[in-house]
Amino acid sequence: MLSTDFSTIIIVLGVVCFIVEAVAFGFSLVVLASFGLSLIATGLLMNFGIVSQSIGFALGVIGILTVSITSVLWVPLNQLGRTTRHEAVKSDLVGHRFTIDMDLRVGDNLVHRYSGVDWMVASSSHIEAGSMVEVKHVEVGILWVGAAQR
Repeated sequence: MLSTDFSTIIIVLGVVCFIVEAVAFGFSLVVLASFGLSLIATGLLMNFGIVSQSIGFALGVIGILTVSITSVLWVPLNQLGRTTRHEAVKSDLVGHRFTIDMDLRVGDNLVHRYSGVDWMVASSSHIEAGSMVEVKHVEVGILWVGAAQR
C-alpha cells in the first residue's frame, strides 16, 4: 500500500511541477519541466515494477532522468518559452485627427489629451503648429502622427 502511494505521490508532484512550468513560466524554466517529467516517468516506472520502491533509488532515477531530459529538451523548450509575436497594434485611434498647438519635430514629443488619457505624440517628420495631424499607428502610450491629407 505504501509503495503504491509513494509512486502516486511522485506522479502527482510531477504533474504539478509540469503544470506550474507551463502555466506560470511558459516553459522558460526548462529544468522545472524536466524535473516534472522525470517525476512522472519515475512514478510510472515504479507502478510497473521496473524501478525499486525505495526512496533513495527513486531519487537517483529522478536525478538521472532530470539531467537526461534537460539535455534532450533544452533547445526545444527554451525556444517555446521565448516565442513572441511582433504584430502591429490594432487600434481604433488610427485615423483620429486633431490639431497640434506646437511645432512637432522629429525626436520630440507633445502631449495630447484624448478620452481622458494623456498620450505622447510623435512624428517621423517635422509638423508645424496649427497643423491638422492624423494618427498613423499606435504604440504603448504613443500616438505616431503624420500631416493629415485634406
